[in-house]
Amino acid sequence: MYKAIWHKFVTHRDLAELLMATGTARLVRHTFQDSYWCDGGDGTGENRFGTILERVRGQLFVRYGRTPVQAASKAPINRPIQTKLQETIIFSSGGGPFHELASHFERVVAIDGKEWPTLVHYFEANKFPDHPDLQERIRLLPMSADPYQCSLKYNQYKRRDWEQGVSGAGGWG
Repeated sequence: MYKAIWHKFVTHRDLAELLMATGTARLVRHTFQDSYWCDGGDGTGENRFGTILERVRGQLFVRYGRTPVQAASKAPINRPIQTKLQETIIFSSGGGPFHELASHFERVVAIDGKEWPTLVHYFEANKFPDHPDLQERIRLLPMSADPYQCSLKYNQYKRRDWEQGVSGAGGWG
């Protein structure tokens, strides 16, 4: 997942600027549907997605020669001013401030020579490394489709170690 998130932000400078504009705030991806990658809706989830975003943000500061204070001062003006100074920024894919950081945000990401409509398309396709036809089917889904729902149809072909990878060091993808 780190690789996919990194590519999203180095490919799209506007999104990199937005991520850096969060300064040093803790980033929390909010949803009731996932307690591993997100906060579980009540703050008890592991929020692995937010943690990876924070790591990518730190590397973007280095890449673009910025400090968190410099980056936060350049926050887009359509963001509430208090978010620049918050210790925690909570975002979701359903709109609202910083929704562009979410994995479902519709922005094409180029990874390993292929274009993926969203990070979710890439992540879900990685469940099927022995089935390139399924990976391609997921990759070619329109942005408006739900790659997760599509991958559920093929659960029997999912890599056997998927759950261990997700709960292991950083997750697959």
